[in-house]
Amino acid sequence: MAVYRTQSGDTTYVQYSNELSYPVHMRMNKKGNTVRLSYRCGNDETWINFQYGVGLRASGPLYVGIAANSSSQSAFVCGDFSELTVKGIGTYQEGQDGEDEEEPEEEYVEEDPPVLPDTLLRETFSDGDFRNTPATVTNPIWSKPQNYEIVNINGNRKWFKNFNDSEDFVGDQKWTDYIVSVDLEFSEDCNPDELNAKNMVKLYARHMDIPVYGNRDYFVSIYAGYKMAINKRSYLGNDYKALGLTLATVDLRELFEDPEYLCLGDGKTHNMALRVFDNVLTAYWDGEKVLEVTDTGESDKSIGQQIFAKGSVGIATLETSVYIDNLTVIKLTDDFGGDFDNEIEGNWNQPIPDYINEWKY
Repeated sequence: MAVYRTQSGDTTYVQYSNELSYPVHMRMNKKGNTVRLSYRCGNDETWINFQYGVGLRASGPLYVGIAANSSSQSAFVCGDFSELTVKGIGTYQEGQDGEDEEEPEEEYVEEDPPVLPDTLLRETFSDGDFRNTPATVTNPIWSKPQNYEIVNINGNRKWFKNFNDSEDFVGDQKWTDYIVSVDLEFSEDCNPDELNAKNMVKLYARHMDIPVYGNRDYFVSIYAGYKMAINKRSYLGNDYKALGLTLATVDLRELFEDPEYLCLGDGKTHNMALRVFDNVLTAYWDGEKVLEVTDTGESDKSIGQQIFAKGSVGIATLETSVYIDNLTVIKLTDDFGGDFDNEIEGNWNQPIPDYINEWKY
């Protein structure tokens, strides 16, 4: 098992099972924010690598050490440890924050294509920053970005989330009908074992932060490399306890009639999208419609009879390693009901009453 912890108390781990013989030699290799692990037993000369790396995202300085614990509170662990060695190059000095600093190199970045009509937001990460101003359609300002690392792959900058679990939101909470999409490429470090890794990416729509009352949204998710779902979620009050409802699910292996389908580490860029129009939610995978559901407002008592009709967008990852790119939001025009039905969260597929047109809503 490999474990690390941060000063704030956050932890992550990866675990594999195998038969060992003693003595055991263990080795860790950290490059960037990825840690590779290996071991060898007895007098073996061959190192056995953990199949998947461990993502590490923490500010320095970094410390190494030795720890042991028993699998039973009633049993003691005894062992001899020796030859702890650290090899590497760093720039940490006392009084610094511990981050390695390198001379910046001139970087080639591809120019973004023209913005499509009715675009509310397009985030290509080409500027390499989540918070720079001023805010524009192509330069959105993320409210509280967490665990972000921008990488450049052949001139294309992407957001790399390497086992860094977080959810991040961006956009305008007044948005009503739109389609939000994002490009995803799961890295080879993803562990396809569903018992050890969820490999989940969520794409949020109609996210609302409501003071005192909490927040709410819809999201489409891809998980385990071949399953998708549309969910409805609400956080109530300050306790931040998630109350959710699964509206629809699909198994892509069954849908595509491919029992081996798996998008983890396949070297391909996939597109996931969620269309929210009135009270109809439609999910797409690589441009193909895979799910559609109408939210009638009926749900369990925890969320209540409510339809979420406007809000911003967001992305979340859980136990996965993925490259994120081209987050796009396109406005959808409701020629029949306009945004009136979204404002009152009802009157779907009905014309705007004449008397309403005399008032500004």
